[in-house]
Amino acid sequence: MEILAIVAIVTTAWAIVATTLLFWNPIGFPDRGHRLLGVTSDEARKDVVALFGRCGFRSSISFMLCRGHEEKEEVFSRQTLLCDGMTVIHSIPTYARHHYDVRANGASVPTMDPRGSAEAAAGFLRQKGYYAEVVLPPCGPGNVFAFVNSSAFDGWSLTYRLPAWRLTKALAPGGFIKR
Repeated sequence: MEILAIVAIVTTAWAIVATTLLFWNPIGFPDRGHRLLGVTSDEARKDVVALFGRCGFRSSISFMLCRGHEEKEEVFSRQTLLCDGMTVIHSIPTYARHHYDVRANGASVPTMDPRGSAEAAAGFLRQKGYYAEVVLPPCGPGNVFAFVNSSAFDGWSLTYRLPAWRLTKALAPGGFIKR
């Protein structure tokens, strides 16, 4: 009878944890990638995150790519992951958007080799007759993010990045801010 009670308690606890992670996943595990929703500015990013919060999608974590020396010119991207573990509200400064041709809308896919995966994707798209290029961030740790722009995509980019558990470690020293 005691074993049955223990099994019931463990099963109930697991069901609660699994259900919680289904609706609010602050750890990003399992990491199935993200959908990036672009906004016009960093202020708009904060406001849109607040708007999603009113709908039950709270902010989970925010970070900057290429934080560097606190100079605005070194910020390549600001992102906020929502509590569903899939939606990212994403702002890119105007200079980065124009200089590096990076698009704020897109999808991110976890991979252990972002640069290699992006090159393979661009090669695949070129074989199919599309224009495709790989864009690497100008600063920050190497082989953490790689972007693919292509004429096959209608105004969005495909981002290859390290999985969440590796991404946190890679960005921690200079560009990862938990809020």
